[in-house]
Parts: sequence; structure tokens; C-alpha cells
Amino acid sequence: MATWRCIVHDAADAPTNMAIDEAMLISGTPTLRLYTWHPSALSIGYFQGIHEEVDLEACRRHHVDVVRRISGGGAVYHDTQGEVTYSLVLPETALPRDVQQSCERI
Repeated sequence: MATWRCIVHDAADAPTNMAIDEAMLISGTPTLRLYTWHPSALSIGYFQGIHEEVDLEACRRHHVDVVRRISGGGAVYHDTQGEVTYSLVLPETALPRDVQQSCERI
């Protein structure tokens, strides 16, 4: 069985959180990371169009960071007031390829 890392981080801004996630992915080491956001942020998926998905002016007015994730999926609002986010890095073979089955396993 492979050795896993568990990383618990204090709150960070959106660019920092996404940079850490990307570094974890590049390392390839099986890792569970738990973290929070400050300030609140909106992350958009790799394939989304920022101007089609995000009201950038509203985000600026409300001091909400906007960042692109290296993963796909839809836009996600990350609230600085109590949300805990997780990132999971593991070998492709560790989970089913079907998204629903993969989420059930996690």
C-alpha cells in the first residue's frame, strides 16, 4: 500500500490555493489536502469561458477572488465563512472512471 500525505492548510487566497493544488498534482504523491479560502473566491473550470460564466465587476465589488482551476467542471463559489475544501491526488487506477461511481467511492 502506498504512503499517503494529509495536509491541512490555513486559509489562503485563490491563486495560492490553486498553485498548491497544481504542485500536488505534478508531484503525483497520493495526498489529501484540506483547506479554506480568504478572501472568498470563485473558481472556474479549465474549459469555462470566464466572461460567459462570471460577473467580474460583481466579484470586484464584493472582494471575491476569481481563479481558474486546473481541473474541469463548473464554477464554484468558495465562502471564507466556514467552507472547508478538499483536494485529492491519487493514481488514476484508484477510482472508477465513471464520475458518479468515483464520487460515491470518495
